[in-house]
Amino acid sequence: MSQSGQYNYLRSIKRGDSAAACMAASEFIKAAAGAFYLLRKTYMPFYKWMFRGMESLEGGREMAFMLARLARIPDDPERAEEKSQRIEEICILIREELNRMGLSGSRENFLVAHGESLMSKIQDPRIRNLPMLYDGKG
Repeated sequence: MSQSGQYNYLRSIKRGDSAAACMAASEFIKAAAGAFYLLRKTYMPFYKWMFRGMESLEGGREMAFMLARLARIPDDPERAEEKSQRIEEICILIREELNRMGLSGSRENFLVAHGESLMSKIQDPRIRNLPMLYDGKG
């Protein structure tokens, strides 16, 4: 979420690359939905059922609404600040949930700041010691 939405989205817009901005926003939405499902300890369904599935989870209607609203904002310079602000609002909700659940004590809204705390709670040392941005391909 932090890499695609909080970091790369506006950078892509500022360099005039609306296709990369669109991809960054899409990656952010998928990552945010994935984080939400993980925090609810529920398997995230296939993407076409992802939003519908959220509605039955605590706080899911609000999250699904926020993500759908974000998806509808065009990736153009005139709307970039608005879209970036919506990204931040979603990140704040995730940060608040991490804090509420005791998974992170950080008050940073930039979500990468919560990674170390989250990784330290993983019990399997092989997984806990992987790089935070590990993609499983290497």
